[in-house]
Amino acid sequence: PLMIIGVISEIYGALMAFAEKDIKRIIAYSSVSQMGYILFGLGTLTYDGIAGATLHVIFHAIVKALLFMVTGLIIHSTGRRQLDELGGLRHHMPTTAVCAAIGVLALASVPPLCMFDSEWMLFSGGMASGRLGISAISLLGSLLTVAYALWFAGRIFFGDLPVDLQVKKSPVAMLAPAVLLTAVTVIEGVFPAPLFDWVAHEITLLLGGGLR
Repeated sequence: PLMIIGVISEIYGALMAFAEKDIKRIIAYSSVSQMGYILFGLGTLTYDGIAGATLHVIFHAIVKALLFMVTGLIIHSTGRRQLDELGGLRHHMPTTAVCAAIGVLALASVPPLCMFDSEWMLFSGGMASGRLGISAISLLGSLLTVAYALWFAGRIFFGDLPVDLQVKKSPVAMLAPAVLLTAVTVIEGVFPAPLFDWVAHEITLLLGGGLR
């Protein structure tokens, strides 16, 4: 049942992200979708699935904090939060554009960024559970995440700058945390072993086992 609820949440959140025009709400609906992945992993009752869900909680927190900071920078610099009123910001906010690009690619589980590692384990756990049908639906549903993540970044940073849009310079105090989380997103993807070892040490407790 948890796997089924997880897939429903995954797909529903992704579709709502597509339908939304407010950039902060798009990221919020994305969280609804990502919680579906976590429920799916827990529902597998496999080592890989539960370990992947645990890692996904951590990696999602990092990436989603980054994307909310990106939207905050956009709103601060432009005074706008509607997707239809934005565009062409890559030339005026290059650092924010790089942070956003890495954030949405991580959300889309592109290697070697951190969420690729946890999603790989989630789907591996799904297949290992023997529930191949629901696991295949979840895997196909993840393509919606790829689609809305790239659509979100493309609409904001590419295309033409609206003629009436004035872009203010972002303060360093707001840029610095976003840059830091961008670096963490890359580092955790390339070097996941320390965090994975910590999860592996605790996973026996979640599965009802004892410490060795």
